[in-house]
Amino acid sequence: MATRKARLRAALFDEAVDPLRFGRYVVLGTLGRGGMGTVLEAFDRSLDRRVALKVLHHDVAESQGRRLIREAQALAKLSHPNVVQVYEVGEVEGRLFVAMELVDGQDLHRWAQCSPRPGWRECVEVYLQAGAGLAAAHAKGLVHRDFKPSNAIRDHDGRVRVLDFGLARRVLGAESEQRSTDPAIELPLELQDSELNAPLTEGGAVLGTPAYMPPEQMRGEEVDARGDQFGFCVALYEAISGTRPFEGTSIPGLILSMSAGVRALPLDVRVPARVQQVLARGLAFAPERRWPSMDVLLEQLQRLLAPRRAGLRLGLGLAVVLAGTGAGLGYYAGGDAPEPPCQAARQRIAGVWDDARRKEVGTAILGTGLAYAPDTWQRVEARLDEYAEAWVAEHQEVCEATRVHADQTEEVMTLRMECLDGRRRELRATVDVLAKADEMRVRKAVELVEGLPRLDRCDDVEALRAALPPPEDPAVAKQVEAERERLAEADVLSRAGAYERSEELTTQVVQQAEALGYGPLLAEALESRASAHRGRGEFDLAVRDLERGHLLAVELRHESVALMTANALAFVVGERQARFEPGHLWGTLALAMARRPGTPSSARASVLINIGALLNKHGDGGQALEHYRRALAIKEGLPNPPLIDIAKLLNNIGIILDERGEHEQALESYQRSLAMREQALGPRHPVVAETASNIGVALALRGEHELALAHFERALSIDETILGPRHPSIAIALNNVGMVLAMQGEHQRAEVFYQRALSIMEEALGPADPAVGQILVGMADLALSVGDHPGARENAERAVLILEAQAIPLALAEARFVLGRALWFEPSQQSRARALVEQAHDLLVERPAESRELLDQAEAWLADHDVP
Repeated sequence: MATRKARLRAALFDEAVDPLRFGRYVVLGTLGRGGMGTVLEAFDRSLDRRVALKVLHHDVAESQGRRLIREAQALAKLSHPNVVQVYEVGEVEGRLFVAMELVDGQDLHRWAQCSPRPGWRECVEVYLQAGAGLAAAHAKGLVHRDFKPSNAIRDHDGRVRVLDFGLARRVLGAESEQRSTDPAIELPLELQDSELNAPLTEGGAVLGTPAYMPPEQMRGEEVDARGDQFGFCVALYEAISGTRPFEGTSIPGLILSMSAGVRALPLDVRVPARVQQVLARGLAFAPERRWPSMDVLLEQLQRLLAPRRAGLRLGLGLAVVLAGTGAGLGYYAGGDAPEPPCQAARQRIAGVWDDARRKEVGTAILGTGLAYAPDTWQRVEARLDEYAEAWVAEHQEVCEATRVHADQTEEVMTLRMECLDGRRRELRATVDVLAKADEMRVRKAVELVEGLPRLDRCDDVEALRAALPPPEDPAVAKQVEAERERLAEADVLSRAGAYERSEELTTQVVQQAEALGYGPLLAEALESRASAHRGRGEFDLAVRDLERGHLLAVELRHESVALMTANALAFVVGERQARFEPGHLWGTLALAMARRPGTPSSARASVLINIGALLNKHGDGGQALEHYRRALAIKEGLPNPPLIDIAKLLNNIGIILDERGEHEQALESYQRSLAMREQALGPRHPVVAETASNIGVALALRGEHELALAHFERALSIDETILGPRHPSIAIALNNVGMVLAMQGEHQRAEVFYQRALSIMEEALGPADPAVGQILVGMADLALSVGDHPGARENAERAVLILEAQAIPLALAEARFVLGRALWFEPSQQSRARALVEQAHDLLVERPAESRELLDQAEAWLADHDVP
């Protein structure tokens, strides 16, 4: 019996241990064996379940135990139906082990080799599950780093789970510059005591499986979630075709093959061209040219499986005649087969976004010399590449639905193609504007490309049918198309801040539309010109165009323009012109229109934001917050949430919360906004400085002066680098630093910052600008705190004069309060001093939510200071 047990020990563990017991686990058999250890099938007596036990060999337990612990830690952080579950990690008799979910089934390598082989649709369906597991890991900040078909198992019910996270690593955000010193796995590591983040090598070799590794991992470079995307696409390509996308039997050979691009699928593999296009992007040599995330890749794959749209199928008698022997053969065949249909999309995008335009835009953006231009160009290029590729794929899909698959009518194809033509028009306009980039256009560049209209709206046939048709006269239709090209450029220019040029272009389109007698174009042009008027502060002209455009759009049932004009009127009338009642009425009308079936939810969010803005202007911060939060929920629920829009909304929510004295919530909102802006725009973008400054204000109001100072100094550093030393934004940052230094009692340093801020602001905006008045209030308060009553009076008197002329209630109240306190030290001025503080109190009482702290201070001062 002892001899038999010894044999079992040797077979299972390569040494003598009890083969039937391993701690509380009963060993049932061996599932596999590797270089590090053995995987056993076992029974957990405590919890009455079968498990998989991964047990390290004795001779490697000390040197490579970290790898096993890393796998356990990585998996323990996930709870997802497509990731194998970890139950326990521990040690028995000096042997490290992990107990995990036992999955009965086949790994995806063996599954793909079944006879008959699974079709491409089945492959995509199965790999979508594996991809969901990887996406869940990425959402937790984990990267697998060794995904391959044998690391995913499909159980007998068809459910797929990803396993073997032994190479998984956490990925840090941009704030850390520390990197592993191990040349084989140079990855960003978190600075914390965790085995998951410890360096991992095996004799200096690059870890992973070369056939599924991205090139950056083979070169020992940094690997992030896009590396998992690469391995996933290699595995899916292999499952579909039976071959791998790159040739090579060595790492140098594979890298060379990868740099040459993905080889075409074999001729006998019949799949839509879009399948290879999606995979080819995931297999791009440069990580930045792959899909932005695993979620986006999975969305693209899911669209390949989407059933053809109901109601679009051709009748049986309406056969589509194709060259060749039939639709399928004509599309899939190689050799001497006729040219496949639906191949024109790439030519149609040429000249709109291609290598020549890429060079033109890159040269323009980088040529500005702005510190954040390289970061901006990287983001702009990736987004334009993604949009153009998606446009090509959508164009081909729309064509194939009619010409190849006979799934939709010619009429529907025409509607969808017209929609795609509009999207291409807006893409061209965006590229044209960026090709003439200046400082303002670079600042807005990422926002411009992220604001390109969604392509999936071209799938909404009902909405397309409801749109107004083009003019019946072909000559007029051609002219209208040309004017819409010009209008698209004007819209992009307006969004980029080039309002004067936008106004010129839109005026030309208005005149042409009137001459052509085509009402829909005129309504569109009036709405667009109003946007330029608004940007230039010409609010009366904007209202005139918007009212005219709205009436025309309602008459013609041009629903989208009717909604946009009503929404714009709510903002211009209610917020810019401060006419609350009519503005709110326009907002209510716009909201009713936005609730109609078929209207994009993003339009409803836009209306809620504008109503919120006019409510806040009217002093109803509570209702404004409610509208902003409803809009935020809508935007966060969109398929691809617009980070820049959401960050702006969170920033505005933070401002209102600060004004209401809810500094804790304000700080949370600002911090979310900052994280999103850094992600979307980069850490040195001027908008990031704005949010960092707002966080500083919130922290200062909470008394956290050191943290506040750090954020103000960061904002100042960004602004000085980008804008130079004499820009008005520098003055704001300097004023904020001075404010915190004064709070900390560093009066001399505070005075230096205040004086510099004042000098810049007076030079840039003039001595009577309200911003000058607000800096003077801070200087007066500083002088008061050090007993310089004459200096405090001088600055406060000037501040009151400026702010009274500008009618800015809260700032004026603060100036009067400081002046009153300064004057009190002159007995002959005490009556005036108390009157000024009473006036300040009256202004503050009208806005208690926005001025609670200052109001309390004023009431306390009045209680203690009676005129004899």
